[in-house]
Amino acid sequence: MPSKRVPQSETDASPRREPKEPVLFAGNPLPMWIHDTETLHFLEVNESAERQYGYSREELLSLTLNDVRLQQEDSQRGQKNCVDPGNIHLKKDGSQIYVKSCANDLTFRGRQAQFVVAEDITERRHLHAQLVKLAHHDALTGLPNRTLLGQRHKWASDPF
Repeated sequence: MPSKRVPQSETDASPRREPKEPVLFAGNPLPMWIHDTETLHFLEVNESAERQYGYSREELLSLTLNDVRLQQEDSQRGQKNCVDPGNIHLKKDGSQIYVKSCANDLTFRGRQAQFVVAEDITERRHLHAQLVKLAHHDALTGLPNRTLLGQRHKWASDPF
């Protein structure tokens, strides 16, 4: 008679626990948080947010969104919303970063809240500025080139 097959989870010596947070939230490389829409207090943060901003979990949960942002996002409630790059956030060490954030309204632990994914785009903005400068200025002299002259001439002749 074949032996009864015992599920693997019943044979493990250590009990399995359900994760406190969904895997996509906890293990995501992008900083994520949930904040109260009225008080702006952080209700939940992932480890990536802790690393990006330099605060411990407990410190972040004691702060509000206004404590980390220098420039306020212009979000529309009730919609998935990716805010244009240019939002400036402040890290614990005082350094500033540019952030592109996407937010979505939800109910969390009985509160109206927003789920936010924040991507640090500081390096991307600096590289873009360098590329624009290289495209519009002579590499040897640093003087404006024909491309920039043509753009300025076009704007001056037809400003509207």
